[in-house]
Amino acid sequence: MKKNLILEDLINYVKKIDNSYHNINKNSKIFEEGYIDSYELVEFILYIKKKYKIDIGNLDFYSEYKNLKSIADYLDSFMK
Repeated sequence: MKKNLILEDLINYVKKIDNSYHNINKNSKIFEEGYIDSYELVEFILYIKKKYKIDIGNLDFYSEYKNLKSIADYLDSFMK
């Protein structure tokens, strides 16, 4: 799967959490900017595990993997 499709999927997933999130983009800091809270993080991790068969539960979402682009890059690295 191409990285841009993964990124588009992740953006669409977060937008489904709340319709007001139409401004989210690949560089949005998903926790600092309030797009995902701790409960939604669990759902997000489970969604990725189910769809992409990759467990991201141990990633540091507050520094290295704080935006959707970095998470999509991580997922893409396993799909080659």
